[in-house]
Amino acid sequence: MHIGLDKLAPLLDAYENLYIDTSCGFVLRSDDDFCVGDREILYDFFVKYQDRILFGTDSALVPGAVDEYVIQSFLTHTRFIHKLGLPYDILQKIAYEIVRSCLVWNL
Repeated sequence: MHIGLDKLAPLLDAYENLYIDTSCGFVLRSDDDFCVGDREILYDFFVKYQDRILFGTDSALVPGAVDEYVIQSFLTHTRFIHKLGLPYDILQKIAYEIVRSCLVWNL
């Protein structure tokens, strides 16, 4: 459930063992981009909570069962992470397997 950063940040501050994933609400379609202010807010959030955010998608890249819808769904999540412009070390903490997955699927 995507509850918004304004409600999520206090929960992360209050509960040190709370982790989140990017499967809900953290997407960007192919023709979309962040507004400058939104990108900065999201960037700061991801930097602050980098050790407690996990890349996640509701898409499953399963050999033999991949169709265009699944690929596009996966890409909306990867595009979001990529467009944040996170430093490499933070990106590796959050989305370590994205690059390997994209290489495997030639995306």
